[in-house]
Amino acid sequence: MKKKLRLIVGLIVMVGLLASCKMFAKGALKYWTKNQVQEFTSKCEQHAMLIATEEKAKEFCTCAVEVVAKEYKNYDDIKNTSIRELLKVAKDCK
Repeated sequence: MKKKLRLIVGLIVMVGLLASCKMFAKGALKYWTKNQVQEFTSKCEQHAMLIATEEKAKEFCTCAVEVVAKEYKNYDDIKNTSIRELLKVAKDCK
């Protein structure tokens, strides 16, 4: 009985995680392609993990991609924008 309950709870948790992954960058996808969102997020996480844990870096970058994409609707514009400016845009992300 306990095994069955653990299995059910495990499945519920997995479904929740998969659903939250699908929600990832939904707002950013209004402005950027999926590849652009992935590129930004990957680079963001690489830099953020230099000063934060992997979990915190992913959390920050998930937020940052949303707010940066909203501010810079043309992805090419961020390529000419300093990291300092991008951080100002994402200042409320934690």
